[in-house]
Amino acid sequence: MIRIQHCLILLLLCLAISQAQRSKKKVCHLPKVPGPCKASMLQWYFSWQKGFCLPFIYGGCRGNPNNFPTCASCMRKCTRKGDHSIKRICKKLQLQADKLGRPGTSPRKPPK
Repeated sequence: MIRIQHCLILLLLCLAISQAQRSKKKVCHLPKVPGPCKASMLQWYFSWQKGFCLPFIYGGCRGNPNNFPTCASCMRKCTRKGDHSIKRICKKLQLQADKLGRPGTSPRKPPK
């Protein structure tokens, strides 16, 4: 009887972890949504096509959950990279983000 209970608990735990992973992937596959409001906030979204996070200007309202305050928080949520890799990648992306708004300066290729 105890063995069956342990198996059921383990099964429920596996299902919960699986559901959390699916939820994570759903957030990271949402498109960037600047929203209709007029604030000009630099935020980050995960581009599943490119496989890393990109900066965008958020208006301050009616966005979606694929909207992060920092590159690092976005990368932690949507990738499996370690902290060292995230810091290195985000440092390069931040340099590109600083140019956001200038014509022709959006990030085009993944950092190495």
